[in-house]
Amino acid sequence: RSSFSRVKFYLSQEKMSGTVSNNEEPEFKPFGLPKLSEFPSEANERDEHVEEVLRTVNTVFKAFADCDHALFSKFVDDECRFVRTGVAETGEPDVTAFPKAYFVNTLQKTKPGVLSEELEQPFVQMRDNLLAHVWCRYTLAVAGTVKYKGVKSIQLRNTSLGWRIVSVCDTIDS
Repeated sequence: RSSFSRVKFYLSQEKMSGTVSNNEEPEFKPFGLPKLSEFPSEANERDEHVEEVLRTVNTVFKAFADCDHALFSKFVDDECRFVRTGVAETGEPDVTAFPKAYFVNTLQKTKPGVLSEELEQPFVQMRDNLLAHVWCRYTLAVAGTVKYKGVKSIQLRNTSLGWRIVSVCDTIDS
């Protein structure tokens, strides 16, 4: 048995969600992921579990754009941490962690349509349909102005209620 036998992979070149757009086709950049030739032949097949994971991620980011804190809360684990990484003006790493409550409070105070996040090229890794990891590129806009671009790492777990996000970490590349 190969080391991939219990793991599923799916790499897409499509945009997932959001309304930020500069009308350019995205470049395909796997940003450090293994070469597709290293995956088993069934690696790029979407199955129902991959679809559920992507649907969960899309739902959370749609709730973010709609400022729907109740829907956001439904699919984000109570203990979820959101970690933003970047480089400070001094050249030192800049890492900031936020609890779920920070985003719930922000969504309660923000008008729908002010926040928008577009996710591109999702790469889904799954293990035994219990744990999933989604890598993707993202663009975050506030009031129509792009604020951040980078790479997002989203971890999910499967529960009796369905997939829930347990951790999000992203880079600020620009």
